[in-house]
Order: sequence, then C-alpha cells, then structure tokens
Amino acid sequence: SAAKRDLGKTYQEIYGPDVKARIDDKFSHGILDTLDRAGQTLDDPNKVKVLNKAVSNILDKVKDDGTISGPVYQGLRQTGSVLKDLEKSPGLLGDYSREIKGHLDDLFRRTIPPDKADLLRQTDQQYAIMKQLRPVVDETGNIPPARLMQIARSGDAGKERMAFGKGGDLGELA
Repeated sequence: SAAKRDLGKTYQEIYGPDVKARIDDKFSHGILDTLDRAGQTLDDPNKVKVLNKAVSNILDKVKDDGTISGPVYQGLRQTGSVLKDLEKSPGLLGDYSREIKGHLDDLFRRTIPPDKADLLRQTDQQYAIMKQLRPVVDETGNIPPARLMQIARSGDAGKERMAFGKGGDLGELA
C-alpha cells in the first residue's frame, strides 16, 4: 500500500548512510544470552545452526570500526532477509529470531541521532496504527466505522477512554 511504502521511505531517511550503530556490550550480551537459551531449549540442532547463521549474517555486516550502517540495518530487517524469514518460523525458533531482531532494533534506537529521534517516534506511531488498522480494512480498501470503533474500544486503555467519553483519535473518527 502507499502508506506502507511512505513509511518505508521515512525509515530509510531516518536510518540513512549517516547513521551508524557501534556494536556494544548490551547488544553482544543480549545476542549471546538469546543464543545460549536457544541452544538449551530448541529441540533440533539444525534450528540452533540456522539461528547462529542469522547472527553470523549480522556480524558479517559489521565494519572494521565496529559499526553497522543504517542502510545495512534496514536490509537485515527487510522482507526476504534471513532474519525476517526466520521470524515467521513457528514456535521457539520464531520467538528467538524476533528476540535477535529486537536486540538489533534496540541497538539502533539507542544510537539514533537526536535530530532524528522525533521523526522515528512519529513514524513508529504511524506504523503501529497502520498495523492495528490492517485487519479491519474491507475488500474495497475502506474501514467501516463500526470496525474502527471496535479498535478504539479494544484493550484496557481503549475501554477506559470510552468509559470517560474519550474514544481518542480513533473513537472520534469512528
């Protein structure tokens, strides 16, 4: 969709070539902890091997100065990448893959330049809303008001907003 494409372009702008994340202890310890737990709990040695390969793929992208660039980070997370494909795996393999991606995401979020932090926060919010709306879009690409109100009311926060007569932006739109 156009909205998803626009958000993708914004993320590319945020994580441009000028953005570099230095591999640090927090990232390294997180990855090692995830791989250690995976080695102890995954029932198939081949699954552990695949997970190790995904981490090796990340580490292969680290430059001599110990950094990964923004565009490389984006490539590691995009559709068709090893990590993205592994995330779709059922059970613990998918869980551990998402955890590894989470460590990578955290590394970049901690190193994002201050001048891009607000744009990242706004883009993340828009992406979250898009993901929330995706299941209610009908076959014509429209969102029926009743379905939109369902989302506005969902979860504890939504119920509380509705109880106080404040459906938030989604409730008002519905």
